[in-house]
Amino acid sequence: MNSDVKPSMLDACFSVNDRGRQPLIKHLTFCLLCLCVALSAQANTRLYGYANGFAQTRTVSDGTALEVTGYLTELGFRNSTPVTPELKAGFDLNLGLNLLDSWSPYMRRGDLSLEGRWGTVALFYGETPLSETNQWLTLMHQDPDNLPLALDFAGASPLRLPQGVTAVDGLRYRTPLVGSRVQLSGALMPAEQIGGETGYSVTLSWLGEHFRSLAGIELNGAYGNAQLGRWINEYRSEAFTLGLLLQATHNTLTEAQGQSVMLYSQHPWSLGEQSQRLKLTLSANHFVDQDDERRLAFYSSLVNQVVMSESFSLYGFAEAKWESETPAFTLYTGAGASLGF
Repeated sequence: MNSDVKPSMLDACFSVNDRGRQPLIKHLTFCLLCLCVALSAQANTRLYGYANGFAQTRTVSDGTALEVTGYLTELGFRNSTPVTPELKAGFDLNLGLNLLDSWSPYMRRGDLSLEGRWGTVALFYGETPLSETNQWLTLMHQDPDNLPLALDFAGASPLRLPQGVTAVDGLRYRTPLVGSRVQLSGALMPAEQIGGETGYSVTLSWLGEHFRSLAGIELNGAYGNAQLGRWINEYRSEAFTLGLLLQATHNTLTEAQGQSVMLYSQHPWSLGEQSQRLKLTLSANHFVDQDDERRLAFYSSLVNQVVMSESFSLYGFAEAKWESETPAFTLYTGAGASLGF
């Protein structure tokens, strides 16, 4: 797939400063991959992942193109080792790659953690405590509809407005569940350069049997001098899942600001004896720059998963994005398969 047209999580994962280091990062991740394949022979290290590929049509005002991609493929290595009876150490290294294109692995996430009765502390790369709620929005492990597209990452990035889709590194702490319901998480993201801004991410969540809610704030995460707030609520039952995400973002340097709202639902259903799951997502994103120029973009997607077995699924999807002030639109339709191991 042409990432210049449809921003993938790979595009969002690299910040402006990181992009110059991508060739070096790719060589390092390839070396890590070889090392981890060897380590997976050890009894305590688990190899896991998903082979995922799909074909899609992309329709714009100029015409339609057919594309094939496998960028949702991932490979991971996980280990957990007891240190004392009440303390364990572990790591999780997760690499992404395009199964159907240039085989060039990149880091999706990684962490080195220490867990005890007092909670979990970890050095990490990937999602912050705030952006971990992106996992609430997925039907499968990874969905073919595009979260950076749903949150208009392409519109927010030039304004240096964070949208909660950019991977960062830092130090994270998560408390154990308090009263089996409440949890506090926090992370510190170092500037890693002289004069840079240290980043912070803090969330408070309520994790009930049918209802869960999280409120979080992030400072200097994806960009310096930027602030991001998110509030997400979700009700889940055997019949359906319904969620609402509200988000506000601001950059004190560019004086830009934005708001996002997203509504999503998931419904299990069956056709004969074939089990299926359906997800609907609707979102709107509004951005204002320092010259009071406004951008209002809308997004909708529909994903249907056909559960063939515990590890294998077929799926189909359609997603569309359009803006209020221009006639331009983008429509994607496609189908694919995912095999977990």
